[in-house]
Amino acid sequence: MTNNKLSRYLVSQIAKKIPKAVFLKETNRKIISLTIDDIPAQNEDDKQSARKILEAIEAHNESFSTTVSATFFITTDHVKYESDKSKLDLDILKEISDKGHEIGNHGKIDRRHASLSKIEFETEFLEAHQFLSQHISQPVCWFRPGQGFFNKSMFDTLITVGQSLGYQEKFALASMIPFDTLKFLDDPDFTLKNIGRFTFPGSILLLHGGFSHQAINTVDVLNKLLPRLHEHNYQVVSLSKLMLS
Repeated sequence: MTNNKLSRYLVSQIAKKIPKAVFLKETNRKIISLTIDDIPAQNEDDKQSARKILEAIEAHNESFSTTVSATFFITTDHVKYESDKSKLDLDILKEISDKGHEIGNHGKIDRRHASLSKIEFETEFLEAHQFLSQHISQPVCWFRPGQGFFNKSMFDTLITVGQSLGYQEKFALASMIPFDTLKFLDDPDFTLKNIGRFTFPGSILLLHGGFSHQAINTVDVLNKLLPRLHEHNYQVVSLSKLMLS
């Protein structure tokens, strides 16, 4: 976490090669973005594991008198109850927003959006956006493609349809390759080490909460990561705040 010049250089070079996505913010300030994908967990009715993530951040803020905020990328079909798809836990969206966090669009379904046709992607993009806009008061301005892959037709949709709705003209990616969705690599201590290698001024960190066990692992990571970032004088903010810094 203290000497990641090589990681920073590599991510910076990738960002230059792929200008249609955001991988980091070029800055020397000790400020980073925390992003959490696939929220809320799809295998729950009451969405308590997402609330545990919120509670972990809130507990840290209270203990250290800090104002850590994050961007939660919502997969909108996950808001449905697992046992009854006609029911929605809309309160979780309000709780995320009310606690000062940003909400981003991660589509309707947890999948690789680059595998969809242009019409299929545009439909999913719009349906997810309309769902979020209907149920939260804050603007939605970032889209993160499933599994981090996108193509030209997706980018065309982002520029034409997305920008007319207030979206940023780049896809939201990250400074790291996450492994916390892989069963054989999802140990919280391994995740913590992986994050540590890609923590540098302007980095975009990524954790997951698409299933309850992933969210619980994320809570474990945050309970160790946030104090460590505080110790190293990092400010932890949403993606929009990082890009505006």
